[in-house]
Amino acid sequence: SSDCHSELVIKGKLNNHSIVNTESRPYSCTECSKSFTKARGLKSHQSVHTGKRPSCSDCGKRFYRASNLQKHQLLHKGVKPYECEKCGRSFNQPQQLKIHHSIHTGEMRYMCCHCGRSFRYAISLKEHVKVHTGERPYQCTECGKAFAAASTLKKHHRRIHTGERPYTCADCGNSFAYKSCLIQHAYNVHSEEQ
Repeated sequence: SSDCHSELVIKGKLNNHSIVNTESRPYSCTECSKSFTKARGLKSHQSVHTGKRPSCSDCGKRFYRASNLQKHQLLHKGVKPYECEKCGRSFNQPQQLKIHHSIHTGEMRYMCCHCGRSFRYAISLKEHVKVHTGERPYQCTECGKAFAAASTLKKHHRRIHTGERPYTCADCGNSFAYKSCLIQHAYNVHSEEQ
């Protein structure tokens, strides 16, 4: 509808979203007046107010919907009924299989609203957006330097605080913490030797 202000970054989801906005929502919550198209939607929503949420008997994780609990329990049983026709890899949820298909199709479903760059996975987009927002929630406990991604913090810790030097010069054997340092070394030291 024209009143909707949702920003959909997943390509192909707009049609489904428009249908949701135009459907009638006859089931309303008496606590917060949120409305739903189906009675089961209202019933699962009410657990937000009552605090009664189904929980997993194996790990204790709690869910707002019984259907989500059932899907979760497949993890503990090792059941993976959704199989990729192209490579045979199996998944326990259809959404996981759909995301996996993008590996074969090259489809990039998640687009950054700041720069237009596309990503295969939602988590990749979430990490990328921090480049634009300046958010750096991962802080090194040894030196206080902050990073946008947890993986960058781990790499920083290994290279700076443990002394890991995985890049070795083939010409002289010197090793470096970063590939860029090896390239600079090769340029400065060995390019003049040849």
